[in-house]
Amino acid sequence: MAAERDVSLRTRGEPTRDKLLPPRAEMFALNEIKQHFDESIESLSAQFDLAEDLISQGKQENACDIWRSQLVFLDGALDFYIHELSKYGILKMFNGEWEKTQKYQNLTMTMSTVETGLRSPESCQWLADYLDSALGKDTYMSFITVKDQMNLLGLDLKEIADEAFCVQGSRDNTKDQMKDWLNRLFFRRNRIVHQSDRESRDAQRAPVERADVQAFVDQIQKIVEAIQNCAARKA
Repeated sequence: MAAERDVSLRTRGEPTRDKLLPPRAEMFALNEIKQHFDESIESLSAQFDLAEDLISQGKQENACDIWRSQLVFLDGALDFYIHELSKYGILKMFNGEWEKTQKYQNLTMTMSTVETGLRSPESCQWLADYLDSALGKDTYMSFITVKDQMNLLGLDLKEIADEAFCVQGSRDNTKDQMKDWLNRLFFRRNRIVHQSDRESRDAQRAPVERADVQAFVDQIQKIVEAIQNCAARKA
């Protein structure tokens, strides 16, 4: 007698793969945040030599494009510094190490983020991950955006501006100077990125010189140094 054939239904196996988790956001110390900025400045400053080599070969316009790229990278270095500092300061306030500001109290987040935090009370990693994503949607290059972040972190803008720009015997308003440098760099960066540094009225490229770039580098470094010192005094 032939064996009975098994015709019962079986669950079909399906190939599966582990769910990919998003990379975890790093929580940098204050000195590391400044180190990242300094490394960016060192990298972009090295391009001055490349521009000089191009000039020696009679390639002036190519050198100008190097200088333009330096302005873009400079504003990017500032933007990343403010992002990292914002994440650092918010975590400090969350942990009760910095006084909580009104802007901190008014921060909003999704319910899914709140649920993640409630499930992970032993760690702040969930908050760092959220801030990395939320802050990454904004840019902090113009004076008003930098000013807003200083208010969020409880850092005194006048104190920062005075440290960066105060000159003995000068009556110039330091906040106005800070505003001028930040906004001029932001304007130039946008015109380079979005218009190839061309004037909208006649499509002519705006002139640029090494001295222009070096001046912006020097002033942005002074601003970041003053912000860093202000944050260090608060830490």
